[in-house]
Amino acid sequence: MQRRTADRGTSDAFAAGLALAAFALLPWPFVDDSRSGLALLLAGRWALAFPILAALVAGALALGGAKTARLRVAVAFSGLLLFFAYGFFPGLFDGQRSIPMGVGASISGAALLFQGARALGAAGAFKADRWVATTTVAILGLVLLFVFYPVARVLASAFQNRTGAFDFALA
Repeated sequence: MQRRTADRGTSDAFAAGLALAAFALLPWPFVDDSRSGLALLLAGRWALAFPILAALVAGALALGGAKTARLRVAVAFSGLLLFFAYGFFPGLFDGQRSIPMGVGASISGAALLFQGARALGAAGAFKADRWVATTTVAILGLVLLFVFYPVARVLASAFQNRTGAFDFALA
């Protein structure tokens, strides 16, 4: 069996294009709104641009091969961090209320996670195996999203009063 040659970055560039298409065409909010991320950006939610720009930069850097891997790790995971920071703390960015993330946001976040995982593999993590890096990071992301996040929400609700404000005297 012949081993594949060096990564040409086409998968990461495709993920960047997919993130951009999801941002521009698919509904970003989950409920009460069917506007795309681009429409929300034009309506004043300027912080939505940062994760998409990070995906595009990581996709462009991936075309440079393994020599840009460490920079791609930083760019992709910084974009993912900004993605979640905007989702949890939108008031820090644009002073508006939080919007639930829908299909467009999910695809864009998954593209950033994919790019970061492939960059980790290209940088030498996971014995430089991009497939193992991608599947491991994907499983870790899914466990965090569907196990640890709901458990943390339930545990945090033990410290909330009936109005939803935190009250540590309840514990």
